[in-house]
Amino acid sequence: MEVDRDDINRQQRIILIAEAYDYSLLIGAEWLSERFGVDVACCRIAVAKDSSTDSEYLVCSNVYPAPELANEAVARGRKGTTTSKAKWSTWDQALENIANADLVEFYKQEIDADQESYLRKRILRYRLGGKRRWFVAARKVRAYVWQHGRFDGDIDFWKNGLTKPDEVRPVKDDACLRLFLHTTADFQFFKGSVTGALATAAWEVDAGNDEIDDPSQEESEDNQ
Repeated sequence: MEVDRDDINRQQRIILIAEAYDYSLLIGAEWLSERFGVDVACCRIAVAKDSSTDSEYLVCSNVYPAPELANEAVARGRKGTTTSKAKWSTWDQALENIANADLVEFYKQEIDADQESYLRKRILRYRLGGKRRWFVAARKVRAYVWQHGRFDGDIDFWKNGLTKPDEVRPVKDDACLRLFLHTTADFQFFKGSVTGALATAAWEVDAGNDEIDDPSQEESEDNQ
């Protein structure tokens, strides 16, 4: 097919219809929606009867997305299980405790420009040819960057353009790169690179699109 595999079927929807839903299924729907942006809807059907006429009607109500998700679930041996609550409901809330003003300004500019993002983890995503190649995760004093895959000379490329070159290093068995952004110059260099200078880069290692949405699990120091 003369199209990038990652560009296929990007507008799909999942609509589930049932009389009741298991808790784990609703959590799975929430996970698909929040992590991958999949459009998922869970609809519950029931038969309602009009006592005055004995007429029966099929009623359909939306279970997910809905704020009362946990109450709508059918419990099956999973007592005490709860959904994780998002830390922030807006980007202003997500950025208010970040001490690096340059980082905050960069994020605000990118959000205003409708850059692909994931509020729950304060992540910005960047693609080349439809493939996710980088994500940027905001931390208190710096931005954590994960590069999916490798291109020829990538370590030297980033080291020559960033203010703290020693922080650039290969990860995931050399299949990816990790680096940090601190200053306005760092953010400008990164944005100019991923939207222009690296548009024709030859990728020697393709690590796919598996994403560490919480970089702190990979590097404990990234909570700084």
